[in-house]
Amino acid sequence: MNHGGINNELRDVMRFNYAGITRANFVFENQDRLDFPAKERLLAEISFIRAYYYFTLTMYFGDMPLIIDRRISISEVTQLDRTPQAEVYAQIERDLDRAIEVLPWINLPVGRITKGAAMALKGKVLLYQNKFAETAKCWKRLSPPIRQGMR
Repeated sequence: MNHGGINNELRDVMRFNYAGITRANFVFENQDRLDFPAKERLLAEISFIRAYYYFTLTMYFGDMPLIIDRRISISEVTQLDRTPQAEVYAQIERDLDRAIEVLPWINLPVGRITKGAAMALKGKVLLYQNKFAETAKCWKRLSPPIRQGMR
């Protein structure tokens, strides 16, 4: 396991996640032009996805450029200053809070993002930041609906 100055696997992780962030930002840029009944649910799902991408990047790389207001190319990302990991985590939490507020517990068709998925990811994000008391609160909020669904 020797690594030189170039690691294509890590480069691919960065490219894949920033491509997803760019797509999410594109929707947010144009959200005022969208008008359909499930718009808020779609924006909540996209908030979840952007949070997931940024969380993946912070797990691999720590501080990363935080871009939430525009699309960005991968070549541009490498030229930007890194945002402190704490600020990236704060944005991840904001995105997940938006998702938790809007998403339903059960989302049909099966496979769409639910409130439970957003809460579980938020719990994991909090855990990675050593925010153990907040993690416990998040998981306690998640537990009762799961137990009720299992009956």
